[in-house]
Amino acid sequence: MTIDKAKGKAKACPKCNGSGRIIIGSGSFSTGVECDSCIGHGEIPEPIVKENEILRKGIIAVRDLIEESNGVDGLHLNGDIAEWSTLLRGGFYEDWLKDFDDACNIL
Repeated sequence: MTIDKAKGKAKACPKCNGSGRIIIGSGSFSTGVECDSCIGHGEIPEPIVKENEILRKGIIAVRDLIEESNGVDGLHLNGDIAEWSTLLRGGFYEDWLKDFDDACNIL
């Protein structure tokens, strides 16, 4: 399932209506948004699968960093630590990492 940004609701894979992990294609091999169950049907090119795994690992690495730290030092240029709770969804500066939160939600 993925988040339909226009409506803010989860939606199924447009290819098979499945509920597997969503694969987000980009670049010259893009086929849009499909789930990993479509991979078994040979419908998602291998470069997109590899690109998706790299992006997935990057998102997980940042999420792990957030879980193991208190915030970002120097972000506000005033000597204060910008705590993650102010930067993530529900925080005062949530717009800065809104796309990151959306990416975490589809993992």
